[in-house]
Amino acid sequence: MHDFLLTLLRLGLRPGECRALGWSDIDFTTRKVRVEFSVSDKGTFGPTKTGERRSVDMSPALADVLRLRQLKRTQRAPVDRGEGMAELVFSNPSGTPLDDSRLRKRFDLAMDEKAITAHVLYDARHTYASTLLARCRDFVYVAAQMGHASPKTTMDHYAHLLPGVGQSYADFLDESEADWQRFGSDGRAAAKKPETIAKTLDSI
Repeated sequence: MHDFLLTLLRLGLRPGECRALGWSDIDFTTRKVRVEFSVSDKGTFGPTKTGERRSVDMSPALADVLRLRQLKRTQRAPVDRGEGMAELVFSNPSGTPLDDSRLRKRFDLAMDEKAITAHVLYDARHTYASTLLARCRDFVYVAAQMGHASPKTTMDHYAHLLPGVGQSYADFLDESEADWQRFGSDGRAAAKKPETIAKTLDSI
């Protein structure tokens, strides 16, 4: 359960997508995870909720956990996901997908042991989104990682969770000259400092 839950928390997958994840979907070199399939409550494979495939970035900590899991695993029979055979990352001894109801019950038991209430397995996806947005504030990036059809979907669900900074955003306009010069680090001409631009305008 630990590896499954950590994967949900670090990749923001829907539980069905995580249950459908195959070892061939994971690139440990680039730390990318390909998300193409989902498993229904009845155990059948299908496309993701939006019908789109996506690539999700994997954190170093999760990569270490999954690499160790792969090394220690007992090889199991591959299953047909509809577009070829794949050995699942999380499966029953027979190689079939984990049962949805049993996963939820195990999650509930884990929550009870820690005296944590009012949470369901899907909340791991919400935790991923709110945690990532609190650090990067990039709705376009997070929407792509989560497989949302539009960044607007991400904003509608999670914008209210971001900590307010208010007036401090305006402070960024008074950064030092060195900070302004960094705008030119992409190979283009460095941006002029606002004071320099103001003096130029005064002389016109």
